[in-house]
Amino acid sequence: HCYGEDCEAHPNGDEWLLFSPHNLDSAYFETDETTDQSHGGGWDGRLYVSHYHAGLWVVDIETLVAPSDPDDRIATHEEATVAYYLPHGVDGTPLDSSFYDFGWVPFLWAVEHHDGITYASCISTGLYLVQLDADLPYRL
Repeated sequence: HCYGEDCEAHPNGDEWLLFSPHNLDSAYFETDETTDQSHGGGWDGRLYVSHYHAGLWVVDIETLVAPSDPDDRIATHEEATVAYYLPHGVDGTPLDSSFYDFGWVPFLWAVEHHDGITYASCISTGLYLVQLDADLPYRL
């Protein structure tokens, strides 16, 4: 589907929606040249997004606001992706569920970023704590 002005630019809507976010948290970091991880220069903003069907994604806000090539949305999303995490077993196999047969999907329904650690809650397999190497300088 396409909506509003996007219908004119992308009538088939293939590029418009790359994933379906369900819940997100945001983080804003003041940076200097040694800690800056993005296009922001002096600040670094990220969205920490959970998806029922695509796991946890960390997206750079500045890249979305000022992409290298605004006409290529797929390249912009690739460039803006800081990290992603898909819960799985040690060998990459789907996790078993204690409640429903959702082991085949990373059913992350909530994500919170606090003090350099990201907490991702899976509706069927539990709580995951992950940390980016880039977040280490921001840890209090």
